[in-house]
Amino acid sequence: MNNRIQPGGDGTFGINYSKHARMKLGYTCIPQFRITQHERDLIVLKRIIATLGCGSLVKPTGDRDRYTISVSSISDLVNIIIPLFEQCPIYGAKYKDFLDFCRGIQIIKEKGHLTLQGLNELKDLAYGMNTYRKF
Repeated sequence: MNNRIQPGGDGTFGINYSKHARMKLGYTCIPQFRITQHERDLIVLKRIIATLGCGSLVKPTGDRDRYTISVSSISDLVNIIIPLFEQCPIYGAKYKDFLDFCRGIQIIKEKGHLTLQGLNELKDLAYGMNTYRKF
């Protein structure tokens, strides 16, 4: 049986890194899974959070009308999100983003993000995912 999920809204697997003066290498790395929906579908987002048992709801800022579920806890990503998409793979470019995301999580779990080599590998992964992916 081939169970695949086709996303109905916008979802992304991301590896975010930014300058952080307190970090030894000057950067911090935060992996994140997000689902974004229009405010009229807020109930759907709340039910997803309840079903998954993880994630936080991010309210829109300014004049935006999109709410986002954000999951950035390594534990939740490893124990809930990744197994979900391994059990029910998604199609297309998002699947490639998922595979890169899993590689990034593995680097972080192995503390590779604390080395220059690991940080550079995470940067390369980040710049090859989502809108940066080249086909």
